[in-house]
Amino acid sequence: MSLDLTAKDFILLLLNVDNQKPIEGKLFIQKEIFLIVKEVYNDLEDELNFIAYNYGPYSQKLTNLLKDLEKDSLIEIDKSDESNKYMITSKGMDYLNNKTFPDGVERKIHNLKVGSNKLGYKGLLRYVYFTYPEYTKNSKIKNEVLGEG
Repeated sequence: MSLDLTAKDFILLLLNVDNQKPIEGKLFIQKEIFLIVKEVYNDLEDELNFIAYNYGPYSQKLTNLLKDLEKDSLIEIDKSDESNKYMITSKGMDYLNNKTFPDGVERKIHNLKVGSNKLGYKGLLRYVYFTYPEYTKNSKIKNEVLGEG
């Protein structure tokens, strides 16, 4: 059974779970989507193509998708603070209502989002860096994150 799910669907699901709590910052949304790819739904690996970059795993495709979702009014990106704040819109929620995810995926993504928020910025980075060291080779903050130096 093919569900024809794309990264767009998972971005919207991530923003919708946990009572639509916004995601603070480009780095946070990159790392949370990276964890979805690695730990929840590997089928997105080729679509998003994460690489080792300046702050760990990064996907240019994800950056472009976020801009497209904003342009299509499915998400809102509040750029008023120092970091972007990502929020799902009512149009994005309507879009999600027509999607079916595999059993347990929504719960896993909810737990991932709640857990990431509990870890905070540094904790999330440490988890990603320790668990996926192959994505840290080009990081400018690796020593700081891992406490080496």
